[in-house]
Amino acid sequence: MTLFVQQYISELFSALALILSAAANWRSARTNRESKAVKKNTRRMDMLIEIERKNSVVGKLTLVTAQKILLLQQHDSLVPSPSKEIER
Repeated sequence: MTLFVQQYISELFSALALILSAAANWRSARTNRESKAVKKNTRRMDMLIEIERKNSVVGKLTLVTAQKILLLQQHDSLVPSPSKEIER
């Protein structure tokens, strides 16, 4: 009888160890997937930020160029030939 109980307890512990191992493996795989998703989203966000920075620089350049053209149109005497400067 004691041998039967010991074997039963031994198998029970083996089954519990197997279940715990499977659960740990599942959690590890889930964490790995989540980590990859976070890295992918971070890369996407970094790319979007870089694009927005470039768009901001282009917008500022456009604004400065428009201001320069308006200034040259309003004050022809600033540059010897304002039409060439505007074309440039």
